[in-house]
Amino acid sequence: MEEINEFFSKLKGSGECFLTFESTNDCRSVLERFHDKEFKLYQCEVEPENIIWENIGYESHVNRKVFGISMVTIAILMAYIVLFFVPYAFYTITSPMTHILEILVLGLFVEFGNILISLILRNLIDKAGIINREVVDSYLMFCKYFIRLINLFLNVGLSHFINYGGRSKALSFLEHNPYLESPSFKVGEEVSFGLSFSIYVVNVFVLIPNALFLLEHYIIPIVNSFLVLTLDFEPKSAARLMQYSTFSLFSYYSDDMSNLTCCLLLFFLIKDQKQGSLVFLSLLVSYILNYAKSQFILLRRSSRKLYSTWRLSYFTYIMWAFPTLLLAVCPRYWDWRGGEGTIISIFINAVLHIVLYTFIIHIVFSKTSTLDTEITLSEVLEDNFFNGFEMELDYKAHNPVYKFKKFASQYNFF
Repeated sequence: MEEINEFFSKLKGSGECFLTFESTNDCRSVLERFHDKEFKLYQCEVEPENIIWENIGYESHVNRKVFGISMVTIAILMAYIVLFFVPYAFYTITSPMTHILEILVLGLFVEFGNILISLILRNLIDKAGIINREVVDSYLMFCKYFIRLINLFLNVGLSHFINYGGRSKALSFLEHNPYLESPSFKVGEEVSFGLSFSIYVVNVFVLIPNALFLLEHYIIPIVNSFLVLTLDFEPKSAARLMQYSTFSLFSYYSDDMSNLTCCLLLFFLIKDQKQGSLVFLSLLVSYILNYAKSQFILLRRSSRKLYSTWRLSYFTYIMWAFPTLLLAVCPRYWDWRGGEGTIISIFINAVLHIVLYTFIIHIVFSKTSTLDTEITLSEVLEDNFFNGFEMELDYKAHNPVYKFKKFASQYNFF
């Protein structure tokens, strides 16, 4: 703090500088100490590891940029449905699709569309000049989660419409409206949707992800290692082949959330409540380890080193509104299926859940006099345990501010 005070005292009226801090406590103390001084201090939402000489300063119009990208994202989704899903649906309608290889190829074709959308979104964000990493990651995580859910409902609806008499049922809705309230309609539609959903879950959420995981993390590294050991590569080429596979944190988390949402949907599309509970628990156990790991990385470890605000945590809580909504309406659904409730009761439960969940989020993330929006959730929780403990950050080696400071100290420039 003495060095900081001395530095500020030597500033001239027209001078400008940019400071980074290893902890939010130091940042807040400096802002409070120089609040009523002659010069003004502004807090910048720029992660230390993203600081380069071209983008030092406060990033403005972030919300406007995100809104513009959202409009472009909607257009991209419409184009995706036309370019990828319509050919997929046409082939599904005209082909019996009895071979497992045929199903896998079609699933990979649709997954290629998802990857292409992610690349386009990343390129749009780069073009927009959004340098805040937390804004980019939270937005992409949110978009990918909903894109996967859109794919789920489109595929389930398509399978139901083609394979289980959906076309004739849709036409019968226009002629026989009382048919909608009959017990046979409820059971028949539930069974057919359950079959469609189970087929999609097996193909998209079991076979294809596991096959891609084995290919990326085991088969390709083994093949690369074999090539390096048997062939004569240059050192740079060999090092590139031996690099371990990495994963995108926001992409990994959105995949886990979509898988968990599909597990909860099985409560509605199984023969009976006991069987639904068993299937749900078996799938939940397979996902809980991956989810717990990504949740720990996202909200605990990464928050201190990569993210400076609550934005990413806020989006994760919003995403959790949908799985918890399924749990909230599940009891009323089983009452309706047993003939003891109505569809209106399911809707009322859903509305009450949304209102309560929104109220809880507002309490957790609302601005108060004791919590700054620049403090991460992990720092708030850890203040009682560490009492000023400062975690050593690893961005110093790549940050121009620290590089310049180290260079100046070595050659006695100051």
